[in-house]
Amino acid sequence: GSSFQLLAFDSLTNIAMNTAVCLPPGSPFVTNKWSVTPNAVSFNPISTCPSTDSFTPKDSGIWYHITDTIKRANKCDTLISVVYDSVYVTLFPIPTLAALKITPANASLCPGDSVLLTASGITPGAGFHWSNGSTLDSMWVKIGGYGVSELLSNSFGCTATAGAGASVTAKVAPTISVSPTSGIICPNDSLMLVCSGGNGYFYWQGPNGPVGGSHDTIYVKTPGQYYCIVSDSSLYCAPILSGTANIYQYATPQLVSSPGNAICPGDSVIVHVLAPGATIVWLSPLSGNDSVQVIKTPGTYSCQISSCGITQTYPITLTLDHPVASITASGPETFCVGDSVTLTGNTGMTQYVWNPGGLSGQSIVVKTAGTYTLITTDSNSCKAHDSTDVVVTANNVKPPMVSDTNVCPGTVATLKVNSGTNVAWYLFQTGGTPIATGASLTTPIINGYTVYFVQDEQNGCISPRAGVSVDTTNCGGEYIPNVFTPNGDGQNDIFKVTVKGATCFHGEIFNRWGVKVYEWNDALGGWDGIIMQTHKIAADGTYYYIINYCDYLGKQGKKDGFLTLIK
Repeated sequence: GSSFQLLAFDSLTNIAMNTAVCLPPGSPFVTNKWSVTPNAVSFNPISTCPSTDSFTPKDSGIWYHITDTIKRANKCDTLISVVYDSVYVTLFPIPTLAALKITPANASLCPGDSVLLTASGITPGAGFHWSNGSTLDSMWVKIGGYGVSELLSNSFGCTATAGAGASVTAKVAPTISVSPTSGIICPNDSLMLVCSGGNGYFYWQGPNGPVGGSHDTIYVKTPGQYYCIVSDSSLYCAPILSGTANIYQYATPQLVSSPGNAICPGDSVIVHVLAPGATIVWLSPLSGNDSVQVIKTPGTYSCQISSCGITQTYPITLTLDHPVASITASGPETFCVGDSVTLTGNTGMTQYVWNPGGLSGQSIVVKTAGTYTLITTDSNSCKAHDSTDVVVTANNVKPPMVSDTNVCPGTVATLKVNSGTNVAWYLFQTGGTPIATGASLTTPIINGYTVYFVQDEQNGCISPRAGVSVDTTNCGGEYIPNVFTPNGDGQNDIFKVTVKGATCFHGEIFNRWGVKVYEWNDALGGWDGIIMQTHKIAADGTYYYIINYCDYLGKQGKKDGFLTLIK
C-alpha cells in the first residue's frame, strides 16, 4: 500500500530538486507522459506541473523501469525530452490484526442509567484507545455513540489499524395510536386507543381522571386528552408515561378568517378550517388540503370538508377594506411664530396616531414647523395615512404707518395707511373684530378726540396694532345762506343751515305776515320751499327764519334773519 515518488527536473533551473518547481516554461506548456515496466504498479500516466508522479508497486523483489517523455511546446516550437530511471522494490509485510469488537454493540438505557462496554479480540502487542480517550479494555458509559481502535507496528515499520463501535440509546416511551386516526368521535360512536410498548400493567388517564381497565386497549366516547402509564420492568426502568392523544367531538365545521373578513390594502387574511381531524379539500381558485390558507385577493372561497361520513362545502366571503386618512387644517398651514393651527383627522375611524410624537386623538394643535403624518385605523384594523407640511415663519411684520389728523366737529375723517398688505382697522388695541379692512378708513362723524387702531398681516404673520388719533378743531361756527331757488334744477334747491358739530337744532320759517310755513329739527335737514300746511311750493318773496342750536360743545345759540325765495 505504500508508494514512492519520482521528480523530472532541470538541473539548471532546479538544482535543489524542489518538487514544487515546474519545468520551464511551466504550465500549461509542459506535459509528462509516464510509462512503467513491468506494469504491476499504480500511477498517473499524465502529469503537468510540477513534473512528479507517485507509484504504488504490487510486486516485491523486482526492478521497475520508469520512463518520462517530456513535451514542451509554445507558439514557436515543440521540444521532446525523455528521462528514465529504475527502482528496485521490496515490499514488507503488514501486521495481521484479530477481529476487534465491543460488547454489547447496542444497548438501551433508562434515563440517568449507564452500561458497561467491553472491548475484546484485541491483538496481543497492539495499542488501542476509546473515542473518549480511555485506554482500558472496558468502561461504564451513558447514552451516546462510542468507538474503540487498535494500532500494531512490526519490525519493518509497517502499521495496521482496526476498530469497532457501539451505540447506547434511551429506551423509547410507549405511544398511543388512535383508530380511526382522525381522532374524532362521531355521533353515537367511540374511538379505540391502543398503548404500544411493553406487556405489563397499563394505567389509563382521561379528561375526567382514571379510565377503567388495565389492558393496552380502551374505547372512549368523551373528547379530551388521554395518556397511559406502563409498568413493565423488562422494557422500562420504572412505570413510564406515554405521549398524549387528543380526542375531539364531532362539530359542524367552520371557516374563520383572522383578523377578520376584510382584507386591508396590500395585506392578507388567514382563513382557518375549524374541523379537527376532518378531510379538507379547497376548491378553485384555491387548492390543497391544509387547514390554513393565506389569501390576499377579495372574493368568495369554498372548502369541501368531510368528517364522520358527512361531506359539505363551506364558503367564506372576503372583502377589500378601504381605510381613509385625511387631514383638515383649521387655518393656514403657514403661519407666524407664536401662532398655531389645529390639524383634525377624518371621522369614523377607531384610532388616530400623529407623528412625530406618536400622539393619539382625532385632533392636535401644532405650533412648530414640520411634516405631520396621521395614521388612522378603522374597525377592521386596517390602516391608512396622510401627511401635511406646516411652515412657521419669523414675525417681521411692522404696523402700517398712518398719520394723526384733525377734523372739524361734526365731520368725518378719512385715514389712509402709507404701507401694508392686508390692513385691518379696530376700535381697541387688543381683541375685538375689525371695523373695516383695506388701505383706508372713513370714520363716523367726529365730535371729539378719538383713537383708532390699525394692523397688517403678511404670510400669516400679524403686526402689532398702531394707534391713530383724530381730534377736532373749531372750523368757524355757522353758515346761513340768504337766498335759495327751489326750482328742481338740482342747484341750491334747499335752504340748509350749517352748524359745525351741532348737538341740538330747531329751525322755523315765517312768511311776511308772520305765519309759520315750515319747521325742522335735524341739523342736516333744511327747507325745500314746500309749505307744510298746503304741501305746495311757496311763492317767490322774502321770508323770515329763526334758528336755535347747540354747538359741538353743547353751548346754545340763536340766529335769525331774512331769506329770499326765487323759483
